[in-house]
Amino acid sequence: MYRYIIKRLLLVIPTLLGAAALVFLLMRLIPGDICVVRLGSGGGTFDERAVQVCHAQLGLDRPVFLQFVDFVWGFFRGDFGISMWSGKPVLTEIAARFPVSLEIAIMAVVVANVIAIPLGTISALKQNSPIDLAIRVFSIAGLATPSFWLGILFIRTARAKGLVEHIIINRHALKNALLPVVTLMGIEAAFLIGGLVVTEQVFNLNGIGRLFVQSVQNQDYTMTQALVMLVVAAFVLTNTVVDLLYAWLDPRIRYG
Repeated sequence: MYRYIIKRLLLVIPTLLGAAALVFLLMRLIPGDICVVRLGSGGGTFDERAVQVCHAQLGLDRPVFLQFVDFVWGFFRGDFGISMWSGKPVLTEIAARFPVSLEIAIMAVVVANVIAIPLGTISALKQNSPIDLAIRVFSIAGLATPSFWLGILFIRTARAKGLVEHIIINRHALKNALLPVVTLMGIEAAFLIGGLVVTEQVFNLNGIGRLFVQSVQNQDYTMTQALVMLVVAAFVLTNTVVDLLYAWLDPRIRYG
């Protein structure tokens, strides 16, 4: 069991490094210059000398490799640097907006699973019945409906052993059935962070999703990289937790 846990935890490091390299490269491939955007935001004029000074202040005149090393080292130390646009620490900007996004994500996960798990259990016990068909239609409709559109409408939404029926369901059927449920819960929780971009824009909420959009528009490398890595870390952490829950729910998995 411990070997299984260690192997899963060690996989987190190369995954995060790969994601860091990818986001760092993609940000440098985006056309534009943060200094040109900053200096021209007030409608004034500027020359090439002012752009060079701005590059020096932001560290953009340093070799790209050193910029990447600083970015990765800061990420693993929990230091995301200074926002190139606002001049404030990235963590300060994120912390100010994180509660709004966290509240939305938690409410969505709780409501979804409070509805989904009981309906899934009923559907499994009443296979191919009218109730099962109705639950299927409801579930597919829920998956196909955009979350922000629902918000706009203000819609809330072992018998061989001779064991007793509820014991069979709770101890055997439900535990085995939880494997795909845990997977979907993990994926859902991670995807909610990415979905906040659309939700917060639609409802004009000042959370991480909106900060994401603003940082990309302003070409704020530091802030965008930090937000992308937070989403990646959420995905990686969620998948790691799901893997560990798999081993707890089904001991055979840890030996595979």
